Amino acid sequence: TIVSGGCSVNGNVTVNPITSLPQVTGLQECRETIFGKNYVLEALPLNSSFDVSTATFEWRRSGQTAIVGDDNTFNVAQYAAANSVRTIDFPIAFELTVRTPGGCEVTHVYTVEGTFCDIPRGISPNNDTKNDNFDLTGLDVKKLTIFNRYGLEVYNKNKYTNEWHGQTNGGDELPTGTYFYVVELEGNSRTGWVYINRAEN
Repeated sequence: TIVSGGCSVNGNVTVNPITSLPQVTGLQECRETIFGKNYVLEALPLNSSFDVSTATFEWRRSGQTAIVGDDNTFNVAQYAAANSVRTIDFPIAFELTVRTPGGCEVTHVYTVEGTFCDIPRGISPNNDTKNDNFDLTGLDVKKLTIFNRYGLEVYNKNKYTNEWHGQTNGGDELPTGTYFYVVELEGNSRTGWVYINRAEN
């Protein structure tokens, strides 16, 4: 019954439910893929606000219009490799638009500091922007210490990211060869070796 101004009338009223906006929570992590261990973004529904199997996804690099992915996961490492993205280009923001079958959509922004997953086994400091630096960006290194094969410390830096390109603390170039590192993290440390490969003149 609809009542208006003291009058009433009986009839059927159709009420269209309002579809709620999708709510997105995101994961950023290294995971095993068909390409090896890669840095991947993933969009997941918050409070079951959308169905991954029926929603559509559009990934874009912030400030650009080209769609670079159309799944709920996005492999940043493969994007970086295919688009010649360099370490110095990070951080990079990616915008994800999630759209439900009901026409509701929301945009979620992921900021990626780097695509680090594994400690590099070697560097080739020849200024070609490829493997020039010992890149640990994204690992949140508290301190890096480098030793030569005789166990003598040749380099160290607190709050390290990617500053070492095969030089001593004094800035001198270290020769081609194997060096050993101690990477100090929050609550633990990693040790291993890294090879400097200098181009022959």
